[in-house]
Amino acid sequence: MSMNNTNMLRDELREKAEANLSITQTEALNFSADAVQKLVHEFQVYQIELEMQNEQLRAAQLQLQVSRDRYQTLYDCAPIGFLTLNKEGNITDANLAACALLTYSKSELYGKKYLKYVYSEDQDRFYLFFQQLLKFTGKKTIEIRVKRDDESFISVLCQGYYYYEGHAQRDNNEFFLTLQDVTEQKRAEQKIQQLNEQLTHEVSEQNIQLFRKNKQLLDNIKEINLSKAELLEREAKLNSVFSAAVEGIITIDEAGIIQSVNSAVINIFGYSLDELIGHNVNKLMPTPYKERHGCYLTNYLSDHQDKIVGSIRELEGQHKKGNIIPIDLSLSKYKVGEKSYFTGMMRDISERKHKELLDKQHLDELAHVTRLGLMGEMASGIAHEVNQPLTAIATYSQVCQRLLESDPPDLIKLQEILQKTEQQSLRAGQVISRMREFISSNTIHRSTVDINELVQDAISLANDDCQQFSIQCRVELTKSLPFISADAVQIEQVILNLIKNSIDALTKIAQETPRNLTIQTYLLGSKSIELRVKDNGLGIDETEKARVFTPFFTTKVSGMGMGLSICQSLIVAHGGELRFKSCVGKGSTFYFTLPIIGQHNETQ
Repeated sequence: MSMNNTNMLRDELREKAEANLSITQTEALNFSADAVQKLVHEFQVYQIELEMQNEQLRAAQLQLQVSRDRYQTLYDCAPIGFLTLNKEGNITDANLAACALLTYSKSELYGKKYLKYVYSEDQDRFYLFFQQLLKFTGKKTIEIRVKRDDESFISVLCQGYYYYEGHAQRDNNEFFLTLQDVTEQKRAEQKIQQLNEQLTHEVSEQNIQLFRKNKQLLDNIKEINLSKAELLEREAKLNSVFSAAVEGIITIDEAGIIQSVNSAVINIFGYSLDELIGHNVNKLMPTPYKERHGCYLTNYLSDHQDKIVGSIRELEGQHKKGNIIPIDLSLSKYKVGEKSYFTGMMRDISERKHKELLDKQHLDELAHVTRLGLMGEMASGIAHEVNQPLTAIATYSQVCQRLLESDPPDLIKLQEILQKTEQQSLRAGQVISRMREFISSNTIHRSTVDINELVQDAISLANDDCQQFSIQCRVELTKSLPFISADAVQIEQVILNLIKNSIDALTKIAQETPRNLTIQTYLLGSKSIELRVKDNGLGIDETEKARVFTPFFTTKVSGMGMGLSICQSLIVAHGGELRFKSCVGKGSTFYFTLPIIGQHNETQ
């Protein structure tokens, strides 16, 4: 029994009971005993009928419950997703397939607007779809994309319809949606469409290619016919150029046999055409190249090294009369089938070599004149450089004389002074020796040198002057500096010269003013070392700065103006630079750089 029939039977029994109850209440007092007995019998009969109807109702209710459970099971286990929506579009029920499709639980879906799970670009279409469900009967279908819990999207086929009972108002009814995942179907359709389009495109491309190849074949036939004519014309032009070329052109095969020569080759070597064609090319070479040429070709063909191909080489050829001819030769290689051929372009450079010889002689003459001038300049430099140790020797001699005159003489101090005198005399000899070698051969005697040790040696030589003129000398040396490759005597002479210049500059300022001299060493990056000699003297004015390194320019009364010029030459010869900074009234800083070992060759 359906729910509608059960409700109708219940209403009918209720109306009948109310009617009988109404008669009993109004007429019960006037009924006779038989009428009362009859009425009681009827009530008993009605009671029995009512109990039987209640049993039927309970059976119908149980059947209805079983049907409802079966429906719920079928609803939840259906392979297609089902959603129930109210008229506001809120989800009121969902089966397991719909939950799995959307990757949300039932509790997460209940009460939520279905539009929330629709892809943003499809929400307007779904809204219109749902509005049509509210207004019209019948099923409607739409394909939309829905988003899942992991923010991914799938394509679903959505079919909607509404359910209502009897004449119930439409606003109180529920709307049903079925959801079917068509993502794979869409992918398959897209793949099929792509394959169809690709196939259509390939067929079209093949047709186009066949048409093009057919046209190209016809064009090739025309080009072949034209090429034959052009080939004949080009061969005539090449033969003309080949014969008229100023450079000699010779072609040989893999065995070194001459295949062709132009007239320039005949003019250069003096042979006739018949004397060259078919003969080995070593006929044009002097000894020992003649014997080695076969090995050169064999080695090239075996390892394919391009040392002789593509570059211009200066070689010697031999004239038919036996005289040697200097030539410039460049080779190229080409193949015809499996055979290799070599073409050589050669030029007689006898005139150029003769001119180079004359130029060299002229340069040697200029170098001789330059060396004579340099000797004069170095002589002045020797006088300047040797003057320092000689002055020190004279000073030490005077000190020794005073020590000997004292009573008793300080022998220990005397020994120290004599040792310093010996060092200065040896130093003067080294300077003269180095200057003489520099004049004669310009050779630098290099060794591995620690720049800090050279600084300490130079300071010890200038220490007496610093004490005499109340100069505070400060040394700031960077420890563990890399070694340099240099002539120790020359670099020490440069350092000492810079220190002496700073001392001379400091002696010109007032005695009450602090006289400071600072020597510093630095590591510049990873390639060079820098040494600085800084003083707080009077500085150099702008007119003198441009001439500081000019030979014979000096600001000293007794100076020759060669010290800084020679220092700059020595530093440049070692691959470094000598520069300075100066400010009038604040002092000067002279500094030079030298490459560390391993970097000198890169700076040349």
